Amino acid sequence: MSDDNKPVVIVTGSSGYLGSAVVRRLHGTYRVVGLDRYAPPHPPHQAECVCFDITDQASVDTALDRVRLAYGDRIAACIHLAGYFDLSGEDNPAYDAVTVEGSRRLLKGLQAFELEQFVFASTMLAHAPTEPGEPIDEDHPLEPKFPYRASKVRTEKVLREERGEEKLVLMRPAGIYDVTGKSAFLAHQIARIHERRFNGKVYPGDLSRGQAFLPLDDFLDAVARIVDRRAKLPDVFPVLLGETDPIPFGDLQRLIGRELHGEDWITWNVPPQLAKLGAWTENEVFGKDAFIQAWMVDISSDHYELALSAAKKHLNWTPEHSLRDDMPGILQSLKDDPYGWYEANGLNAARVSAAKVETAAAEEAAEEAPTEAEADTARREHDQHMRQMHFSMLWVHWLVMALGLWLATAPSVFGTFDQTEFSAAVLRVTEVRGLWTAATRSWLTAWNDVFTGLAIMVFAALSLRPGNGWAQWANAALGVWLMAAPLVFWTPDAAVYANDTLIGALVVALTILIPMMPGMSREGMMDDSDIPPGWTYCPSTYVQRLPIIMRSVSWASSCRASCRPISSAMSMPCGSRSFPHPRR
Repeated sequence: MSDDNKPVVIVTGSSGYLGSAVVRRLHGTYRVVGLDRYAPPHPPHQAECVCFDITDQASVDTALDRVRLAYGDRIAACIHLAGYFDLSGEDNPAYDAVTVEGSRRLLKGLQAFELEQFVFASTMLAHAPTEPGEPIDEDHPLEPKFPYRASKVRTEKVLREERGEEKLVLMRPAGIYDVTGKSAFLAHQIARIHERRFNGKVYPGDLSRGQAFLPLDDFLDAVARIVDRRAKLPDVFPVLLGETDPIPFGDLQRLIGRELHGEDWITWNVPPQLAKLGAWTENEVFGKDAFIQAWMVDISSDHYELALSAAKKHLNWTPEHSLRDDMPGILQSLKDDPYGWYEANGLNAARVSAAKVETAAAEEAAEEAPTEAEADTARREHDQHMRQMHFSMLWVHWLVMALGLWLATAPSVFGTFDQTEFSAAVLRVTEVRGLWTAATRSWLTAWNDVFTGLAIMVFAALSLRPGNGWAQWANAALGVWLMAAPLVFWTPDAAVYANDTLIGALVVALTILIPMMPGMSREGMMDDSDIPPGWTYCPSTYVQRLPIIMRSVSWASSCRASCRPISSAMSMPCGSRSFPHPRR
């Protein structure tokens, strides 16, 4: 059949996720016209894009005139997917302007054509929820509980009232997903578990309840059957589309956790009011613009399982897939490319950007990776080099032992064990500050030097053996303590103060600076790259350091410029401080 002889099908919202998929599915059998907004993105190339504003009568009339001019008066079907939705849960004038009145305006305009069928995309959620074991059919009561659902219910009522000779299909699909997810609620649930977030471990509703989902391929198959069988369908045909055995929320949580982390994900029930408080805090206090909203807490125990009586009878349709069976494939696509999966599902890909870098690095490393024999040879050579370096640095540990010996014997040299004579300044400070007696402080410093010196000798001896890097770190900690001890004890002897500070600094330098920092991994030392793992650039290049250098130079220049002579006889250097007389 030539394109000119194919029946014409109009698809509104043809540039969206569902609309573009419907265009591609129907293109082989029908001439597809896409009605959509003026702004990009535009429909797939398989459909001509006729731009219009569904909220403006003149724009709708102009678009339909363009359709009549190019395609004639006969329209096989209009699949109306365009509508308004937001996550706030608040009412919005756009629900009436776009969904309700826009649908009325479009149907009235199309009634000037020879229109065979008008298909309106409603939602399964237009029905009131049910109980487990009680499936919903098309006669189940409708419940306009929230603005989005209410807009669909009102639109169905308007379309019934405005219907002419054309047949009306009220299509009520469950939540639609594809092999990568592409369902906002499903994608966010997966992301919370993938990132091990706390809000992925709590749920305010009944974990034994669930909601039906609908694979995209099954949805497209149902749409094609609706259009193909348009002549045989009832004049008004409400039809539910989705799986008949929804997976309970608790089971879905465990399935996701098992596939992503190899464990059954534990989910705790929390009171609904606490969940609402958490959602409010994230949005209003921390300003995170979180996905979870307070209204979602109110529907967390809603249960939707479907009977599909109309779809089976008039379309001979049942879904060939289920979320339970498809979930492992969805999660595998996440594990294969976390960054791409997050971007495809409209999530914050920055949360998994490190995985993107690691994947690229792993691929590059795999291309340049040496053979196993070459790697073994390189490791043996590296280990031999490290042993040679260790033995060439043994003098460092012997010198540290000598410093420890000197420190342990220094109190006897300085006579600090039984020191009784102190300067007047020391006695005055002791009295003003309310310190222990100078003799007590001198005695404490002396014994600290003895024990610290002996400990330094022991750890230095242990450091002589390869692989005892921890002993070097222990000595470094002792060196830091030795520099701080004179301040802790208010050591009254200046010579002892200077001795402890000098020995402490030398011990630190000789244990972790001169012989190289101990404990570095073999892989880290053998890595020739200058870009740290998880980075996309080297933070140590001069391009990165130059702004810091320039800022430091600028600060030093301004500091020098701000210093002025205090008197004609003396000037104070930048950064110095004057101290009052001790008797003031």
